[in-house]
Amino acid sequence: AFDEDFEASITENDDARREYLLLARGPDPELTE
Repeated sequence: AFDEDFEASITENDDARREYLLLARGPDPELTE
């Protein structure tokens, strides 16, 4: 169970990182302070 949770956590982090990179590549004035 631990391995599955760990792998799921890495997958979620990877998705978040990909989203962040997309935003960083094309910043949206409404989202950036």
